[in-house]
Amino acid sequence: MFNKFGRVCGPGAAPKIRLAGGAVLLLLSTAAATMAQAASVNHTDAVFASMQSALTSMQSTTPVTPAPAAAPATPALMPSDPRYLPAEPPTIPAPPIAQPLTTPVPAPAIQPAPPPRSVQAPPARQYGRDAPRRSYDTVQGPRRQSPAPATGRGPDAYKDGWYAINTDYWLNYPLTVWRMATAPTRFDTTDWLVAAGVIGVTGFFLTLDEEIQSFWQDTITGSTSDSVFDVFNVFGDTKYVVGGSIGLYAVAEALDQTGVVNARRAKATGLLTAQSVLIAQGITGSIKWLGGRDRPNESDSRFDFRGPGNGDNKAFPSGHATVAFALATTVSEIYGPEYRWVPWIAYPTAIGTALSRIDRNKHWASDVFLGGVIGYAVAKTVTHYSPFLEKQSISFRQLESVDGPGLLAVRKF
Repeated sequence: MFNKFGRVCGPGAAPKIRLAGGAVLLLLSTAAATMAQAASVNHTDAVFASMQSALTSMQSTTPVTPAPAAAPATPALMPSDPRYLPAEPPTIPAPPIAQPLTTPVPAPAIQPAPPPRSVQAPPARQYGRDAPRRSYDTVQGPRRQSPAPATGRGPDAYKDGWYAINTDYWLNYPLTVWRMATAPTRFDTTDWLVAAGVIGVTGFFLTLDEEIQSFWQDTITGSTSDSVFDVFNVFGDTKYVVGGSIGLYAVAEALDQTGVVNARRAKATGLLTAQSVLIAQGITGSIKWLGGRDRPNESDSRFDFRGPGNGDNKAFPSGHATVAFALATTVSEIYGPEYRWVPWIAYPTAIGTALSRIDRNKHWASDVFLGGVIGYAVAKTVTHYSPFLEKQSISFRQLESVDGPGLLAVRKF
């Protein structure tokens, strides 16, 4: 064959033979691919056919529930669609504006406050020959009232009546002695400090008695000092002070009972001064008897204490200083609350009386100091428990006023 087709398939025809062979191979590969695709389609159709037959058999044995119909799809809203725009909020009507009142409301009428009710103090007691014997002004009430109390310790703060026959006054003599003797059982811290101070100062003067006595007699004592201190010496003499107090009471009682003047405070001063001096002198005399101390003009030693019942002079403590301070304290306690200058005269007078005993060389300095303390303490006790003062109390009385009924509180001093 080669030789037969040698002319045709010779070296010059080689390219044409290769091109024709490529075209044959392309056609064969295309035919093979087409056949394979047809076989695959046929196989797929067979698989689908078997699955469909199986499904048909299952549907014949098991009831099939139909699926719910799908809701129709809501068409999408476009921006140009008016429904796409958000709904406007509801319009809330504004509250009505209150209109000003056309008719003015009248202001409430202010009632004037009632004038304050004036409370007049009761008139003072009248004195004189034409004055009533005993007249008291009382506050009107449902029952008889007692005299209106006085303020402070003026004349009206003292009771009426004959003071000399007052039982409480005479009972106060033993009661005052008992109060003085039992006072330490009622002492508080302050009282004990005061007592300790009195003892300490007395001891201090006791250690300096000789020095003070020598200085006074060598430096101060003379005719001038004797003349001055002789005047003060009278206020420490018991007979003069007690006698003058009783005389003052007698005159004041006569004036008060006749209604010439309100002399109740003077009456109390006379009797209370006598009581203070007598009780204080009793205490001082007892201490004198127990100590038996010699006076400085009889002894050169400040420690000459001869014991109970011994010694003729009995210098410790000073009786004149006791009387002078009892008088000064009584007068100051009675008149001092109203007349502030009274203590400034009474106590310097008592001090002058005490110094007069040193000037006369009758007492040591410790004697006059302790005597003054005794007179002061006794007079304070006597005036504190005075039976002539109205007792402090508070009472209530009914009052009628424009504002309605009320109560009046009255305190007696």
